[in-house]
Amino acid sequence: MLSAEQAAARLDGLKDAKWRARALDRVAGLRRGLRGPAGAFLAVRPDGQGQEAFKKYGEAQAAAARRLDELTADQRASVMGALHPGLGPALARWWADAQDRPYQRGWNRKAFRCAGSPELTVQGRGADLAGLIELLGPFEADPVWLAGWGGHLAIMGSSLSPTARTLGGVLASAIDLGGRSGEETLATLIEVGNGDHPVGIMGHHVIVGLLGAARPEGWDFIGRLLLAAQRQEGLRQAVLEAADEGHPAAFDRILATVLDHKLLRFAAAVRAAGVWLGFGASVADLPQVEARVRRLAAFRADPAERGRALAGGDPWDAYVALCAQGMRDVLVTVPEARALARHPAPGVRAAALRYAAAITRPAGQQMIVTALDDDDVRVASLAVSLLAAEGWEDPGTFGALTRLIPRLPAAARTADALGVEVLPVTISRAGAAAHLVRARGQRPAGELLPWLPVMDAYGRMGVLAPDRQGAGRNRRSPRGRGRAAR
Repeated sequence: MLSAEQAAARLDGLKDAKWRARALDRVAGLRRGLRGPAGAFLAVRPDGQGQEAFKKYGEAQAAAARRLDELTADQRASVMGALHPGLGPALARWWADAQDRPYQRGWNRKAFRCAGSPELTVQGRGADLAGLIELLGPFEADPVWLAGWGGHLAIMGSSLSPTARTLGGVLASAIDLGGRSGEETLATLIEVGNGDHPVGIMGHHVIVGLLGAARPEGWDFIGRLLLAAQRQEGLRQAVLEAADEGHPAAFDRILATVLDHKLLRFAAAVRAAGVWLGFGASVADLPQVEARVRRLAAFRADPAERGRALAGGDPWDAYVALCAQGMRDVLVTVPEARALARHPAPGVRAAALRYAAAITRPAGQQMIVTALDDDDVRVASLAVSLLAAEGWEDPGTFGALTRLIPRLPAAARTADALGVEVLPVTISRAGAAAHLVRARGQRPAGELLPWLPVMDAYGRMGVLAPDRQGAGRNRRSPRGRGRAAR
């Protein structure tokens, strides 16, 4: 196996210093309507040129990404082939596959998918493609080469390079293309995972690639790797935290392995369960965690059982049932969550609101805004805490808050944890009043004056300096528009 220094030296020797010029020549040979979007992914990052340059760079890249979605499959293949001949077919397949892969990113992500809504992932895909070309453009690479060298590339890449998650996604798509290249890519990833490859090192790209492709032998290999992890908590965590973003059938298989082999006794497995469902837990909570994971597996396997959970009165059953389907298609769960938000039991209504916030879609925020008028002030106060960008911008939020504030106690108090909440819910008139500043929209500042006496210091500061208060809030993302908003 190569050391990091040896791998870096080998890769430096393989780089083509003139790769960008060669790629631009290939792009120039495309049809006129394809040159623009292709060229945007070869543009050099405007480092050190100021915010305006970065803004133009990002806008051009986002526009090119949307244009790629509009192209036919053959046109898109031509663009990808010009960008990188050796990886062109795999990149074209990855671009289409990634449209329906999980749309959330970051440390707090859930593996929710939104079928038929490519606009939710287009911005991220565009950034990933630019990063892939920047990283792989200098190399005469194909998917088999990438499977072998992916671990080294992920380690050597800068903070702006595509993550191993993205490299693994490209490899999964390369496998699903089939043919000799697909078979050799699958075999190479397994060889790397076994430690038998002459240059490859084990990394997230192996796990993501094998779990993401529609090849059961790859899933079985990762399952055996999981069982063989023994005291390797890092490996166990890497497998389990990537599992829910893989092929849905692969995740079902991993769930069965976790439950059949009692892997929840390990801290990494408990942490992964928290990632899957969006709650914090420790090994001390093992009975509850195991029950929830068993419900998740059951609801994914049996739609009738999931339906019974939605019709019941248990908050956790309802929440897990929503998550189980949201991992396949969030749009199916939106009307289900709306119905649960009107359930007679406050705990079930609260669980529906927590799910509405978790999906990070405008439709979820609309449910939360509606819940500001909930008869139970605990549920309404939870809704206040779950408001995000689209919720603050909803034209009905300001009025709903003004109706809620008089119903809240003058002295703040907490209520016992409600629904699936881990922490008590804070019920505060002053706290709710402070949020009027964010929800003001285009209303005159004078409409805030009647509420100044009940605001806390944070709220009053927001009235005097609204830009400062809103500086840290989430901005609307282009990915927030689309079918989920309807």
